[in-house]
Amino acid sequence: MTHIQGGVYYATTKKALKEQVSNDPESVGFFNTSPMGPQWSGPISELPDGVTLTIVGPDPDKSRKWYANIRRVNGKFKVT
Repeated sequence: MTHIQGGVYYATTKKALKEQVSNDPESVGFFNTSPMGPQWSGPISELPDGVTLTIVGPDPDKSRKWYANIRRVNGKFKVT
């Protein structure tokens, strides 16, 4: 299992992130925040199975109000 830390574009709340992932995963862009460890960025629709993205939002550098994990298993996304 791989964990990658970062943030997402455009989601201002965890609820909004869940809705966006459910309705249009192509629109959810992920970016890395850690210079070490596994690296991956891009739309979550291209996320490989078994990879967990740990999200800090709404802005990982300035405002850490919520946290979420996005995982893809058998082609389906789960946000926790």
